[in-house]
Amino acid sequence: MNFLLSLAVMLIAARIFGEVFERVSLPSILGYIVSGIVFGSVLNLIPIDHITNFGQIGLILLLFIVGFKEIDTEKLVKNKKPGILTGFLGAAVTFVLAYWLGLSFEFSFLTSLFLGLAIAETSISCSIASFINLGKMNTRLGRSILGASVVDDILGLVALAILTSFAVTGAMGIFELGQIIFGIFLFFIVFIAGGYAIPLLMKRVKTFRSEEIRFSIVLTVVILVAYLAGMVGLSVVLGAFLAGVMLSRSPELETREFSNDMAVVSHGIFIPLFFAWIGLQIMIIPEMIGIFSLLLILIAIFGKMFGACIAGLISRFNKTECLGLGIGMIPRGEVGLVVLAIGKGLGLIPDLIFSAVFLVIAVTVIITPILLALVLKNKEIPG
Repeated sequence: MNFLLSLAVMLIAARIFGEVFERVSLPSILGYIVSGIVFGSVLNLIPIDHITNFGQIGLILLLFIVGFKEIDTEKLVKNKKPGILTGFLGAAVTFVLAYWLGLSFEFSFLTSLFLGLAIAETSISCSIASFINLGKMNTRLGRSILGASVVDDILGLVALAILTSFAVTGAMGIFELGQIIFGIFLFFIVFIAGGYAIPLLMKRVKTFRSEEIRFSIVLTVVILVAYLAGMVGLSVVLGAFLAGVMLSRSPELETREFSNDMAVVSHGIFIPLFFAWIGLQIMIIPEMIGIFSLLLILIAIFGKMFGACIAGLISRFNKTECLGLGIGMIPRGEVGLVVLAIGKGLGLIPDLIFSAVFLVIAVTVIITPILLALVLKNKEIPG
């Protein structure tokens, strides 16, 4: 199908599916994902590469909006304990269980380690969109999910560097680890400096004759910060979120016009395309389903839920918050596939594991919005 026709069909299909799902009291983002599955794996009409760039921009804009207007960053920093505990315990429990499963199916020590690391990595974009739709983002539960994702990112990055070095050289990779820590340090220095520089820049932009240039500069800053985060090995999601935090400190952007412009571009175009892009990546292949895949799905879901619920109980969350915390950490995504791609390049990952992890991603991305809506809709969550 022609590129422009693919884009037009996917955008309108995502919006229609989202509207239909909302009318039957299901999350609209689930409709966006299903539209991608239907036009991709089922009908095979839309080539994924026609939507990829738009989907990636949608992901960046989604997390920018969270940092810009959905989260009180002072409360996020103040209530950091639940996020740290959730990120650490959820990753640790899932890693150990997936590693044990790999050994039980007679995969090698290193293969099992790569499997554990791939399954331990959460992708929170689906959860974030659900929290926004439910009006629960700027609560201690929503902030804990964000904090956990930061911890998850950093732990995963450090573990991947050590594991890759160990697989190649048999050593622990102290030099590579030092490079990563230095890169993360430089990125956060840039973030702190940007927090002071951006408001000054936006004051200057206010004097320009063209009103649209403000919007252009904001998008440029968001994309560049996301790119820098990716350069040092962090997730572009984290970079986009921090760009939103930086830009939220500029009074010149606290206008209804700017918010409306962002909503039209983000929620009207790019964010639906992002979730449709996720759906396009989900392949429905019966041969993928087997005992190993089913056990891995159970570990991916209940390992994260158990670790996150324990973190919630330690942080004195109520039952609804603990469940929301556990469900919010369920989704897996591109980070796990990156881990497996590195392991496959080293000759450590067989096709069975790759297919099973892909099925885990498909299942967790689909069930998370449904479960969050069931647990959190019409429930009061402490701020």
